[in-house]
Amino acid sequence: MKPLLAVLMIILLSLGAAACGGAGGTSNHVIKRDRDNDNDNNDDDAHVLNYGHAAIGAEKREITSLVRGYYAAAVAEDGAKACSMLYPLLAETVPEDYGRSIPLRRRSCAAVMTKLFKRRHQLLVGESSTLKVYAMRVAGDRALTILSFAVLPEVRQIPERRVGDVWKVADLLDTIIE
Repeated sequence: MKPLLAVLMIILLSLGAAACGGAGGTSNHVIKRDRDNDNDNNDDDAHVLNYGHAAIGAEKREITSLVRGYYAAAVAEDGAKACSMLYPLLAETVPEDYGRSIPLRRRSCAAVMTKLFKRRHQLLVGESSTLKVYAMRVAGDRALTILSFAVLPEVRQIPERRVGDVWKVADLLDTIIE
């Protein structure tokens, strides 16, 4: 049993050395960057990029219009318009979840969102002006829009939820794909 373990260890160590390019030699190992440019050198984004199925037709146009409209409301610092585009449960909890912090202290979704947009105005203007919809994935009543912005080095995402026949934004701001 021990000789078998020793042979297995030698094989594993040899494979490890070969994978590293060998001792003292130059490595021809190429580091592959993943599609979201988050510098983690892996391709771990399949859970986002392969989520559900690709949105097509009217569904794709509706979600694209929603996302672009939401960013337009953000740039205009129009919290009331943005809240009308949010998933209702999220809009209801905005004052409770975000309005308690000192910078955003307000009592209504519209007031909190207006304050949030004012605080992030410069970033939102840059993002909105270079917004590109990279992909849109749908699974049942949930969707995920993958965005890219020329002013940001990484690909971002913002989720949506369907309420009846209408799509709504399901997060206050986009986030990096990780």
